[in-house]
Amino acid sequence: MMTRIALVLMAIVGQIPVASVRGDDWPQILGPNRNGIAQDQQLAEKWAGGKPKKVWESPIGSGFAGVAVANNQVVLFHREKSNDQLSSFAADSGKPLWTTSFPSNFQPQIVEDDGPRAVPTIDQGNVYAYSATGKLYCVDLKTGEKRWER
Repeated sequence: MMTRIALVLMAIVGQIPVASVRGDDWPQILGPNRNGIAQDQQLAEKWAGGKPKKVWESPIGSGFAGVAVANNQVVLFHREKSNDQLSSFAADSGKPLWTTSFPSNFQPQIVEDDGPRAVPTIDQGNVYAYSATGKLYCVDLKTGEKRWER
């Protein structure tokens, strides 16, 4: 029953239009308009040195979740050992800003990857993450402090 409620809540939250999003924000799966298109962005046809310059990288845990980007923060939902983790990094430097952990006992049935499957959603200073075990988490975007879980 709780899983069904969480799914309904995620469906509702996913339909809320994202207001006042900057062109470089990507606060949910498929971007601000949920269409996979980065508005007003020009892609380079050629790169100096033949490829783009790597700006930063960070080791991460397992999972299929992509990143969400807002307010110069990159947020990723991944798994380290027996914990699902929401991790935030400065988009321009990769500096770790915060990590919040949630115990997870998820055991995959089809593929071996035991990490989260859903891209976090950022809205009005909150980060929402839906785990592979059916738990919905809400944390503060600035601090990573857990606000609630269902």
